[in-house]
Amino acid sequence: MLLFAATALLLLAPWTEGAVPDGYLLHEARPHAARSLIKRHSTLRSDAVIPIKIGLTQQNLDEGISHLINVSHPTSTAYGKHLSVHEVNDLFSPADTTVAAVRKWLANATNMNETSIHVSKNGWLVAQVPVHAAERAFATRYYEYEDLNALGFYEAGDYYAQADLNAFFTQYAPNVPNGTAPVPAFIDGAQAPVAVDDPTNTGESDIDLDMAFSLVYPQSVVLYQTDDRPQANLTGI
Repeated sequence: MLLFAATALLLLAPWTEGAVPDGYLLHEARPHAARSLIKRHSTLRSDAVIPIKIGLTQQNLDEGISHLINVSHPTSTAYGKHLSVHEVNDLFSPADTTVAAVRKWLANATNMNETSIHVSKNGWLVAQVPVHAAERAFATRYYEYEDLNALGFYEAGDYYAQADLNAFFTQYAPNVPNGTAPVPAFIDGAQAPVAVDDPTNTGESDIDLDMAFSLVYPQSVVLYQTDDRPQANLTGI
C-alpha cells in the first residue's frame, strides 16, 4: 500500500460582496478562493444551519510578560509558582461586560434567544445560526466549497469489504456514516469491494481505509486498486 496526497474537505466560506454597509467595519476579506476549491452551489440554502464562533477581545494581555517574569526569575518571591489553567482563564478571559454586550448584539441581530448562545471559558461565543440570519447579521453571503484534493491509496492483491468498514465506523468512528466508501479509480480491471468472507479480503485494505476515513472524514479518499484478481498476485503494482 502506498499513501499520498492529503487535504480534502467540505467547508462553509463567507464571502463579502460589494461595499461595506454603514455601521460595519470590514474585518477580513477573501479576494479569491484557493486554487483547489470549487463552489458546489451558488449560495447556501437560507434555512441551512451553520456554526458561528466569535472570538472576543481578551483582557490583561499587557500584563502577560510581567506574570511570566514573576514566576520565572530566580530572585522573584513567586519563582516557580506557575498559574493554574483556571487562574490563566480568569486573568485573560474577556470582561463580563464584553461577553454580555456581544452576546446581546448577536441575539438581536439573529433573532435568537441569548440562552442558545454559549460562552466558552477561553473567550468564544458559539451558536448554531440559520444562514439567512447570519447573512443579515454579518452583511455577507455564504457559499459552499469543496476541496478537490483527496487522500489516495494504491492497493494490490487485497480488497476491502464494505461491511468491515461499516462495522469499524459504528464501533470506533461514529462520525463517519455507514456506507462511506472510497472513490474508485481502478486500474487494469480491478474490482472492489468484495464480500467479508472472500479470501482476497485479508484485512490490509480494510485497515488502511478504516484509519484513513476515521482521520480525514469528510475528506475524500480515492482508491487506486490495481489489477483484476487473477493478475494481482502476479504483477503487483
